[in-house]
Formats: sequence, structure tokens, C-alpha cells
Amino acid sequence: MGQLDKTDVEILQVLQKDAKVNTKELSEKLHISKTPIYERIKRLENDGYIKGYVALVDNKKVGLPLIVFCNVSLAVHDDEHINYGVLFYRRYL
Repeated sequence: MGQLDKTDVEILQVLQKDAKVNTKELSEKLHISKTPIYERIKRLENDGYIKGYVALVDNKKVGLPLIVFCNVSLAVHDDEHINYGVLFYRRYL
């Protein structure tokens, strides 16, 4: 995994604002041809700088008007208790 240069950082900044931007648009914004942009994006993905792409869903429009953050602490950290907690959590989603 190499160091990020200025162009890599600019690519990441644009993709963070709009993950759907295509290589043509990105190359126009950064004044670099499409092939190097494509190769840099693939390298950033392969090196783990880009973990994935997501869609930000409007929770109210899909019928989930409340967002809850939950922190769970376990007294015992073995597989049985962790699996029970996961099953309990999934049951109430």
C-alpha cells in the first residue's frame, strides 16, 4: 500500500461527495485523462482506501423516522454470548 499523492486525495474527495461520478466527469474535474483516473480508482479500491460505495437513504421516506445508536457491553466475551447477542439484535431489527 503506497502513499497517497495530491491526485489520489482529490479523487477521494470527489468520490466522497458523489460516489456515482464517472471517470469521464472525474477526469474533466481533475484535468487528467480517463485511463489514469480509472487505474487510480482501482488501486485505491485494491489498497483498501476505498472500502465500498453506499447509497444514503432517506430514513423517513422508507418508514424509519428514528435513528438509534446502541452500545452493548458484554460481561463475558465468548462465542455463545456473542452469538446470542447477535440473534437478539437481529430479531428486533
